[in-house]
Order: sequence, then structure tokens, then C-alpha cells
Amino acid sequence: MPSLLLPTPGRCADFGWRWPQACATRSLPMTLTPKQKQYLKALAHPLKPLVQVGAKGIGEGLFEQVATQLVAHELIKIRFNTESAVEPGEVSDELATRTDSQLVEKKGRTLVLYRRRDHAPSIELPNAKKR
Repeated sequence: MPSLLLPTPGRCADFGWRWPQACATRSLPMTLTPKQKQYLKALAHPLKPLVQVGAKGIGEGLFEQVATQLVAHELIKIRFNTESAVEPGEVSDELATRTDSQLVEKKGRTLVLYRRRDHAPSIELPNAKKR
């Protein structure tokens, strides 16, 4: 039985999405404001890492897994194990770019990524101040 949270080819087709890109094209804000990052960090604090990077490092499978988790959860933590072949700082920008997400926080061996869902966002970001 397929999970209702994870995207499947049928569910993606319902929203007009192409699989396996899992709707990689998003309308994201250019950058997150400090207030929005602070809000997302607070939401991410109690989360457990959904993706772990081990000795094999990063590859296409990792990018697909991160993209799938972002579709399901919008805000995810990625943990780099101590035996990981790459350091989080080396790949954080590439990971965010290739998954069309925003890097919220880079702390030690943990990254927090955010990508807003177009069809049913569960996280409402605070608005930037209007001057």
C-alpha cells in the first residue's frame, strides 16, 4: 500500500507534475529573510534527520531522496555521518541548488533545507517587513 505522504507517479500526475523530478520547478522567493530563516530554524529544531549521508557521499540517489522528502515535508534535516566522504559545507550549496530548495541552516554536520509546496503548503512563512 503506497504511503499518502510520499509522492507517487499517480499522485504527481494528479497535480500535473512529472515524475521522478517530483515537481522540481518551483516558484521560490529569491532569498529567505532573516526573520523567515529564524522561524524555519525554530520549526526544524525538534525534527529528526530524514536523510543521512554516509560513507558513499552524495550521488543522484541522494538528490532524488532529498527532493522526494522535500515534496512530502517542505522542511527537512539532513545529517552527515562522521564517516561521510564529504563535508556538509562543501555540498550544501549544490544540494540546495539541485533540489530547488533554500538552505535554512548549516550547523555542524546537519543541514536544514526548505522548499515550499505549490499545491498545499503546510508552512506559512512570516511576511517581510514593508517599509
